[in-house]
Amino acid sequence: MRKAIIAALAALTIPQFANAAGFSYQDLGSISDDPACVSQGRETFQFYKGEVGAGKVDSSTWVVVMFDITDSEFDAIITCAYGPNGPTRATLVVHGGDGTDDGHGKRISERIKAIWESFD
Repeated sequence: MRKAIIAALAALTIPQFANAAGFSYQDLGSISDDPACVSQGRETFQFYKGEVGAGKVDSSTWVVVMFDITDSEFDAIITCAYGPNGPTRATLVVHGGDGTDDGHGKRISERIKAIWESFD
């Protein structure tokens, strides 16, 4: 399952998919390992949730999800993909909305990325 999700996220890096309506992708860079990535992801989402509001923040051993971002139909996910020859790679995908390209998802993803980077 993990490989399938990582492959699906990798497909988002192809230009025609990266800009699909309702999806915004951000490369959050490398981090030491999955537990550190999940921890920083939870901190990031909790901070964002406190700043603008959102529903539930949940996590597993390699993914963090934030549901129902306030005033929108957006959700966000940070995946922590282990690199077999190196550190974990963190990726953010914000998805939702009504399919129109008003830039709201992109603004959400840029703010979440800025919060992530502030914890470095």
